[in-house]
Amino acid sequence: MLQPEYYDVDLPGKLNYDPGIKVEIKKITPFEQKKFYSQMVNAANEEAQDKVFLNFVKSLVKTTGIEFEDLYYPDYVFLIYQIREVTYKLFPLKLYYTCEDCGKRQSVEIKIDELQIETLDEKLKDTIDLENFGEVAIRFKQIKDDNKVTEFLKSKNEDPTDIFMRLLAAELTLLDRWQPLEETWEMAKTGQITSQDIAKIEEFIGNHGWGVKEEVKHKCAQCGKEVAESYNIDPASFFSTNND
Repeated sequence: MLQPEYYDVDLPGKLNYDPGIKVEIKKITPFEQKKFYSQMVNAANEEAQDKVFLNFVKSLVKTTGIEFEDLYYPDYVFLIYQIREVTYKLFPLKLYYTCEDCGKRQSVEIKIDELQIETLDEKLKDTIDLENFGEVAIRFKQIKDDNKVTEFLKSKNEDPTDIFMRLLAAELTLLDRWQPLEETWEMAKTGQITSQDIAKIEEFIGNHGWGVKEEVKHKCAQCGKEVAESYNIDPASFFSTNND
């Protein structure tokens, strides 16, 4: 039987990993694409859809020297775009918007090879200074964190869809090379980890981004105004050519 062809991917955040890791992707087959959308349609809720999407992407990625779930999230997003590119070179994504100046409804193509992609020039600092503990280890968001946060909040009888509690747990998870989430959660409740510390974590996240900048710059076809439109991946349509 014909074996799938895999393509090497040069991750934009590669300097944050140990040397020697290898990441490859393959094209989506027609069978896989239809099966994926069948599962998406039948998913019970948004959380279930997110799991279908993640597992589908995982099935298209082969890693050496690192587990898929341990990849950093910006590199995961980068892989999603690369998978679509090798599968649908002739069918760019389309973004629909309404011009604020003239009100014209229009579309713009998002060409993968024209994306704004930030790569790292050096390995990023992986420590942070906490008010009551001094310098501690911090890491960047990994693929596995979303599920980890969901399960943790459920164990604490917190609503995993509560965006504020979810954000706090996600930020504290980044300290798990210093202390497990169970411990830092209690520290945050008692104030040992302070609100200033959380602000520092948020600053760390904001200052240490890389990967795909989900923004497209273009001119309005009617009035000529230059605009920069931000967008997010829509799991319901990203791996489809039915963008109209």
